[in-house]
Amino acid sequence: MGKLPNPYVGPRPFEPGETLYGRGREARELFHKLKARRIVLLHSPSGAGKSSLVEAALRERLVDDRFDVWPTARLNLNRGELTGNRFVASTIASLEDGVPEDERRGLAGLAGLGLAEYVKGRPRGEDAPESVVLVFDQFEEVLTADPVDVEAKKEFFRQLGETLRDPRIWALFAVREDYLAALAPYRDLVPTKLANTYRIDLLGRDAAREAIVETARDGGREFPAAERLLDDLATMQVQQPDGSFAAKRGHHVEPVQLQVTCRRLWDAMPDSDLSIDVEDLEKFGDVDLALAHYYRDCAWRIAEGDVQRERAIREWFGDRLVTSAGVRGQVLREAGSSGGLDNVLVERLLATHLVRAEKRAGATWYELAHDRLLGPVREDNGLWREEHLSEVQKQASLWERQGRPSGLLFLKQKLTSAERWAADNEDLVTDVERDFLAASRAAHQAAVRERRLLQVTILVALIAIVAGVFAVFQWQAAVRSAGEAAASETKARELARAAMASSFLASGQGTSGNLAALEVREPDEVPTAVSMLQETLATRLDEIVLGGHEDYLQEALFSPEGRRVLTASGDHTARIWNAETGEQILALDGHSGIVVHAAWSGDGRRVLTASGDNTARIWNAETGEQILALDGHSNYVYHAAWSGDEQRVLTASGDHTARIWNAETGEQIHSLERHSNAVRHAVWSGDGRRVLTASRDHTARIWNA
Repeated sequence: MGKLPNPYVGPRPFEPGETLYGRGREARELFHKLKARRIVLLHSPSGAGKSSLVEAALRERLVDDRFDVWPTARLNLNRGELTGNRFVASTIASLEDGVPEDERRGLAGLAGLGLAEYVKGRPRGEDAPESVVLVFDQFEEVLTADPVDVEAKKEFFRQLGETLRDPRIWALFAVREDYLAALAPYRDLVPTKLANTYRIDLLGRDAAREAIVETARDGGREFPAAERLLDDLATMQVQQPDGSFAAKRGHHVEPVQLQVTCRRLWDAMPDSDLSIDVEDLEKFGDVDLALAHYYRDCAWRIAEGDVQRERAIREWFGDRLVTSAGVRGQVLREAGSSGGLDNVLVERLLATHLVRAEKRAGATWYELAHDRLLGPVREDNGLWREEHLSEVQKQASLWERQGRPSGLLFLKQKLTSAERWAADNEDLVTDVERDFLAASRAAHQAAVRERRLLQVTILVALIAIVAGVFAVFQWQAAVRSAGEAAASETKARELARAAMASSFLASGQGTSGNLAALEVREPDEVPTAVSMLQETLATRLDEIVLGGHEDYLQEALFSPEGRRVLTASGDHTARIWNAETGEQILALDGHSGIVVHAAWSGDGRRVLTASGDNTARIWNAETGEQILALDGHSNYVYHAAWSGDEQRVLTASGDHTARIWNAETGEQIHSLERHSNAVRHAVWSGDGRRVLTASRDHTARIWNA
C-alpha cells in the first residue's frame, strides 16, 4: 500500500480547487450578499480563514455564475519598479499577473495609469463575462503600510471609488475586523460607503467537526475520535477571580490549529491504520505537541538556520510575548525593531499566525495569537535551550530573568570553563552574557579575598590555641608543686581543651567530629594536636572535583553507602565516581539526548536514568551495562523513580503522561493520562499504592497505582 497523501493543508490558506469543509453556509451567504449588493466588506478575527473562504469556496461559485473574477489584489507589493501611488500601483500589478504573458504591458507600460483607466483597458477574452469581480485580500494593508501618508490613502480610495461607479464592477474587501474603525475616514469616497458587511468567526464546533471528519474521509480514513480532538482544540486558559488560571472548553476552534494538528497526526500514523481513534490521538495527536512542533518549524525557517537569530526569535516569544506569570504579554511596534526583534522577522512571524497585531490609539501591539500557544512555546523553548545553548548562556539568561541575583553567578571551575567558552565563541556572546561573566569574575575575586582572610583568621586562632595550651600547662606545673596536682591535672586538661575549642570554633571550622584533635593530655602532645588541627583545616578547605563531563550537569547524588557519586549530564551520559578520590568509575553511555535525572536503587546495584531522548533506562551500577530501556513516551522524560520494593518504575514526561513500568521486564503497566501539559515530576507513596504527579497544567494529581 502506498503512502496516503495528506489531505490537511496545514497552516497555509486553502487555494482554488481545494475542498474547504465547514464553511458551506458562509460561502452561500457571502455569495448571495455580494451578488445582491455588489460591494461587500468581509471581516473576521485574525486566523479565521477569510482567504481560504474566498479562494477555495467563493471564487468557484462566482465563476460558475458567469462572473469574471480577476486575480486577488494586494496593496503592499514590494516591487522596486512600482511608481506613483503605492496602493494603486500595487493593485494594478496584482491584476496584471492574470493577463496572458504575451499581452502584458510590463510595469513600465503601466506607469502613470489610474486604477479606473487600467480596469477599463485591461485585456480580456472575447467570451469573458461582462461582470467583473475585484477581490482585495488583507485590505488592512492600506492602513498599515506607511500609516502617516494619509494623502496617498485618500488618493487610492478616490480612484477606487471612481472605478466602482461602473455598475459592471463588483468588489469584495477582506479585512481583519480590528481595522474596521480605522477605515472610517475613507468610506465616503467609495460607493455604498462600505456599508454592506459580512462577518465570519472562528470555526464553531459543528463546522470544525466537518472539517476534521470529511477531510479525513477524502484522504481515505475515518475519524471516530473527532469529538475527543475537538474537546482538546477548544480548550483555553481562563483567568479566575483570584488571579489563577483554569482550563475551560470554549465554543470555537482556530482553523490554523486544527489544520496543523491534523496534518501532523496524519503524517505520524501508520499507512495501514485507516481509522483515527482515541488511541491514535493519545499516541500521535497531542495538540500541544503539534503546536510546539509548528512553532519550532516556523522559528527555524524564519531564522534561516542561524542559531543566534533563532535564539532572538525564541527569547522574544519567551520573554516578551509570554510573561513571567505564564500569560500573554504585549510588545509595542517601534521603528526598526519591536521588543528587541527586527521588524522584518516580526512581519514574517505574523504570516505564520503564531503572532497577531492589534492597533490601539494609533499604535500597533503584538501578542500571541491564542492562549493555547502559551504552553507549547514555553515547553519548546526549554527543550531548544537544553539542546542548543551552553551552560553559561543558559545561566546568564536565568540570571537576567530573575533580576541578576548574586546567587546565580559562576565561581571557581565553572567560571574558568565559562570564560574559556566565551573566548572560543566570541561572536556568540551577548551583552547580557558579558555582564554575567563580569559579575561572576567580581564575585569570584571577592570570594578569594574572603577565603584568604579566613585563612589568616584561622592561623591567628592556631597561634592563640598554642599559646593558651602552654600557659595552662605552666599553671598546671605550679599547682603540682603546691601539692594539688591530682585535682589540677583534670582541670588543666579541661581548660586547655576549652581554650583550643573556643578559638577553633570561633574560626568557623570546628565540628563535633574534628574536636577529637583537641584531646591533649601532656605538654609534649601539643605539637601533635596542632598538627592534627592544621590537617583538619586543610581538609576542610580542599574540595574533590569530579571533572569529565562534556556539558552541564543536571544532577549529582551520593550512593546509598556514600562511597560513590552519580551524575547526570547534558552530554547524554550519566557517570559513577569514587567519592573519596574523584576518579570516574563508569560512564553510562546509551542515551541520545540529555540525561535529565538519575537515581540509585536502594542497594546501590542499579541506576535509573531519565532522558530527553524520550526514554528512561535501567543500568547495572557495577558493570555500566544497560539492563532495560523503557521506551514509549513521545516527549522528554523529566523524572523517573523506583517504587519502594523496586519492582516498578514511575516516569514523568513532556507528553502529558506519567507511566508505570515493570522494572524487571520493561513492560508498561499503566499510563496515567489526565494532565493537559507536561508532567515534570512524579513520586510514589510509601506503600507503593498511590502515585503523585506535578504538571505544568497548574495541577498535581493523586492516582491509584
